[in-house]
Amino acid sequence: MADAFSSYYLTHSRGEALNTQRVPASTQSFYQGGDCSFRSRGHHGTPNQRLAASASASNVADEAPTRVTSRPR
Repeated sequence: MADAFSSYYLTHSRGEALNTQRVPASTQSFYQGGDCSFRSRGHHGTPNQRLAASASASNVADEAPTRVTSRPR
């Protein structure tokens, strides 16, 4: 979840507004921080899962409107 939130913030126009070409370079650290120790209490996802979460959130933010969140009226 933290991988997704940080990538969303980095990409969104109301956040750091980095373009989607620059974000993957910084999200490579999520991939490198992943592990495959499924039974470990400190497991934070596999490298591919972490990279996918980051890429997905980056795409959502890139297509998002100018508001970061919307409130129901």
